[in-house]
Parts: sequence; C-alpha cells; structure tokens
Amino acid sequence: MIFYFFRALLGFLMQTVPPAFLCIYPFWARQTWERKRPVLFFVFGGFLILGIFIAMVFMDTIRAGKPASNVNLINLLMFLEQGCCFLIYLFVIRAPFFKKLYCLTFISSFYAGIALVASFLNRLLFPELSVGPFVQDGYLWPLSGLCLYVVLVAATYPFLFRLMRRMSSHLLTPTRTGFWPSLCVPPVLFYLWIFLTPNDLFYGWIITSATALMLVLLLCVAFFSLQNLTWVAELEEKTTPPDPQKALSREACAVFNEKLQSSEMLLHDFRHHLLVLKKLLDDDDLGPANHLLQNLLDETETAEPILTSGNYLIDTLVNGRLGALSEKGVAVSAQASVPDILPLDYNTLSPSLLAVLNTAAAACEAASPCSESELTLSLDYSRQCLRVVCTFPGTQPLDTLSPDLQALSVSGKCRFECERCADGRTQLSLWLS
Repeated sequence: MIFYFFRALLGFLMQTVPPAFLCIYPFWARQTWERKRPVLFFVFGGFLILGIFIAMVFMDTIRAGKPASNVNLINLLMFLEQGCCFLIYLFVIRAPFFKKLYCLTFISSFYAGIALVASFLNRLLFPELSVGPFVQDGYLWPLSGLCLYVVLVAATYPFLFRLMRRMSSHLLTPTRTGFWPSLCVPPVLFYLWIFLTPNDLFYGWIITSATALMLVLLLCVAFFSLQNLTWVAELEEKTTPPDPQKALSREACAVFNEKLQSSEMLLHDFRHHLLVLKKLLDDDDLGPANHLLQNLLDETETAEPILTSGNYLIDTLVNGRLGALSEKGVAVSAQASVPDILPLDYNTLSPSLLAVLNTAAAACEAASPCSESELTLSLDYSRQCLRVVCTFPGTQPLDTLSPDLQALSVSGKCRFECERCADGRTQLSLWLS
C-alpha cells in the first residue's frame, strides 16, 4: 500500500510541478504582489486537491487492496486542477496574451509528448509489467512507465529551463507583428498529433519515433526563435541611440533660423518703404507720403496675442488657430507652462495640438450666437508629459469629436479623454509623452 501511494504521489508531482513552474517562471519577476497573491492561493488549492487525492488513494487501497474503483474520479480531479491552472495562468499573469499562450501551449504539449513516448516505450519494452496504457490512467501509472517518464522529464528539464529563462529576458524585445502568434502554431499542432495518435502497439515504434522527432523539432523551433530575439537585442545594443540633446539643439537651430530669415525679410521690406518715403518727401509730395505712412501703421498694428508661452511652435499654432475666433467675439483665454523647447516629437505634437484646437474652434463656430461662446485652453508640461486641457461649448456629441485625435490615439501616439461638464460644456484632455 505504501509503495502504491508513493508511486501515485510521484506521478502527481511530476506531471504538475515542473510544467507549472516553467510556465510561471518567465513572467514571475515582473508581477506585482497583487498579481502574485492569486497564484499563491492557487498553489495552496493545488496542495488541497493533492491532500484529497492522497486520502482517496488510501481509502481505495485499504478498501479494495488494489487501485480499482476511484481511478476515473481521481483523473477528473486531475483535469479540473489543470483546467483551473490554465484559467488562473491566462487571466492572472500580467503579460501579452500570445506570449503567455505560447509558453502554456509549448510546455503543456511538450510534457504531453513526453508522456506519450514514455507510454509506448513502457508497453514495448516491458509488456509483462504494464497494467495498461497509463496515459489514460492519470497518475496511476505502472512503475516501469513512471520511471521512464521521470527519466525523460529529468533529461529535458535543463533545456526547457534555459529556454524559459531566455524567454524572460526577451519579454520586452520588439518583434514584428504576428511573431508570437505564429510561434503558438507548432505546439498546437503537436497537441493535435498527441490526441489523434492511435493507441495501437502495432504502430508503437513508428509513433514513438515520430513523437520523439517532433519533440526535438519543437525544441529547435523554440531555441532558434528565441535566438533570433537575442540577435535583435544585441543589434539594438550595438546601435547607437540618437542623442536627445543633439536633436533638441537641431530643432532650436531650425526655429532660430526661421526667425532670423523672417527678421531679414521684415528689415528688407522696412528699408524699401523708407526709401520710397524719402523720395516722396524730397519731392515735397506730402499726400502720397501721408498715405504710405498710414498704410504702414495699419499693417504693423497687430492684435494682442492669445498666448505667449515662449515656445515658438505652440504660440504659432494657438495664436494662428484661435486668433480668428477672438476676432469673431469668442472669449478666448489660454495659459501655458511649457519650456521653450519641448523634448517631444514635434511630428506628433503638431497634429495632436492642432486636432484639439480644430475641435474647439468648430464647436465655438457651431454655437449660436458665436459671440457668446467661451473657450479656455491650458497647457502644462511636467514629469516628461505634456497635458493639454481645452474647454469649449458642448455643441457636438462626444462620440463625434475629433476623428483625427481618435486616429492618433489608436496608433498609440497620444491619449485623450472627452467628457461633458456640469454646465453643459465639453472638456477635452490630451496627454503626450
């Protein structure tokens, strides 16, 4: 009885502990305690099921003297535990879905393949010691088959552990679209092979050889796929990343050159007007001279800028888009706390901010009357993130606001929220980092 108990206990542990550990290992270090706690609770539940299993083994053995009546119930407990393990693993472990799915299908199919190989080898090499196809008997395996299974698990465990350790180091390595889903295909096909394999000793050596070959191919696919990620990571380390300070300096120089060219053009025009005015005064032609002076005064008279943050790009976009609203009588107020040069991608900043301004301007123009509308804009840069908050009349449904912003948000370039205030106005918030 004691011998049978330890045989069943070893089968339970060997089929449960190694694959569970290998599935969790790549993601464990990146989980918060709130995520680790349900996993530990499940481990406790697994030991509880193990205790029930041991009690059933003893009761069955004491009553019948041999393993007979409770085999199906014990196997049902085994499958329930493994199903709960899969659900806990997929829903609790925080990681990309296909990375978790690949790890789960690869380890599970690999151990199922080892069990299939051990089953056929046991019946082919030790037919007189086999009680039956132990793959269908759950943990109640013949001793010879269990020994073969333990040897195969021990022989392959170092390779699997190294693969999972390498996978844990490549969780953040960028990959092309479809890389991880495509890796899930070989283990799933191998699973189908295991379930569709005929349980016939007539083809025993063929099935054993084919399954062993597939196990080797499964290992090779996993190894070379992860090795490819290693090469990608090494190439990224060798590639010198662009210096953000140099990029910001180039942007500052470009802005300065634009301002310098604009100043030179203004100076050239001013000199031309002075020469014309001098010629008119020399000829005592005061009428045209007075007319020219009045035109120059009208052209140089500028409205008060809406925003003067010191950032040339933001000031240009805000004043250029909202200046027309101010002329129509819309009450526009804007304030900004931003550096002169933002350490952000201007190719993302410009269309995102312009989309917010266009949305607000369209809402103000749709209000009736337009002159009673009010628009407020706030920009704040802190903790390497630019937050833009714009409040404007709620003249449009929230789900139709700013399709440009929705497209940018889907692409992952920015994040925005839109909500209706208590006074009926709309508040649009944008985050860029």
